[in-house]
Amino acid sequence: MKLIGVEAQANSKCDWLEKGLKFFSTKWTARVILFLSEKPRGFGDLRRNLGGVSAKVLSQRLKALENAGVVNRSEQPTNPPRVNYSLTDEGQNSIPVMKEFLKFRGKLKI
Repeated sequence: MKLIGVEAQANSKCDWLEKGLKFFSTKWTARVILFLSEKPRGFGDLRRNLGGVSAKVLSQRLKALENAGVVNRSEQPTNPPRVNYSLTDEGQNSIPVMKEFLKFRGKLKI
C-alpha cells in the first residue's frame, strides 16, 4: 500500500528517529559522547576512564562517530604520535538531546 501525505511524512520521520536512536544506543556510543563533552581526550584516556571497553570496540565506536560527523579526530605531531578526539558542532548539539532523553527516560516505567 502506498502512503501519501501526512502518513508518508510520519513514516519518514519515524524511520529517521529509529535509525538515530539505534545509532546512539549502540554500546559505548553515548558514553563516549558524554565523556568527550567535558573536553577533548586521547584514546588511552578514553579507554581508561570508560572502563571495560576493549581497544578494538573503542576504535570501532570512534570511527563510526567520526564517519557520522559527531567526533573529530586530530593527530598531534609528537613523538610518539598522539591522537585526540573531540566533539564536532553536531556532537555538541547532541548533548542537550541526550540529557532531555535521560530526563524523559527517568519518568518511564521501563
